[in-house]
Amino acid sequence: MIRNIEDQMWRRIAQMQWAKDSKFNYKPIAQRCFLKWGKEEMEVIRLFAREKVDNLYTRIREKEKEIERRLYTGSDDSTSDCLWHIVGLGKSEYERNYANPFLIEKRAKLHGYVENFGYCFHEPDSNVSKPAQKSSVKIMSINAKCSDMFTATLTDDKKTIGDFDGYVPAWFPNPNEEHYGDYVTLEIDVETGKIVNWKTPTAKDLSIFKPR
Repeated sequence: MIRNIEDQMWRRIAQMQWAKDSKFNYKPIAQRCFLKWGKEEMEVIRLFAREKVDNLYTRIREKEKEIERRLYTGSDDSTSDCLWHIVGLGKSEYERNYANPFLIEKRAKLHGYVENFGYCFHEPDSNVSKPAQKSSVKIMSINAKCSDMFTATLTDDKKTIGDFDGYVPAWFPNPNEEHYGDYVTLEIDVETGKIVNWKTPTAKDLSIFKPR
C-alpha cells in the first residue's frame, strides 16, 4: 500500500513536468497543477517532495561522516535549490543521487540546477477580492534553516557565561519532523511572545555550552 502511494506521488511529480520545462518556470506549473488537482492534493505532493529533499540532506551528512570531509553543495539556499531540483527531475534522478551523494556535489559545482521546484507548490494568487476579516491568529511558527552555522549564548544577569556553535542541538523544539541539526522551529504565542513548544533543558543539555 505504501509502495503504491509512493509510486503515485512520483507519477504526480512527473506529470508536473519540471524536467520537461526547458525554462523551469514554476508559475505556469503551479497554475496548471493547482487547477488540475486542487490545494489539498498539491499539499500532499509537497509533503512527499519535502520528505525526499530531507532524505537527500541526510545522505549528504552520512557521506560527509563516512569520508570525513564536507561535500560542496554551495550556500544553504543553493543546497536547497539543488536538492529540490533533483526531486523535481523525478524518481530515477532522485534514486541515483541518493545512492551516490557525490553526484549532488558534482551538480552543485556545475550549477546544474534551477531555483526552485519547491515554488511550484505555492498556490497562485487569486484575482478575486475577499472581504477583510479579523485575524484569529494565535500561534506564529518560525522555521529557520542554519545547517552547521547555529550559534547560541547563555547569559546570567545580562552577563554572557557560555557559548555554543555548530549543529542545532537535538533537544531544541522540533514538533513536526526531524531537523537533522539544520533547522530551528519555534512556535510563538503572538499575544504574549512566549515560545509555547519550548521544553526546559536539562543540565546535561546545557553542558554543550563552553564557559566564558
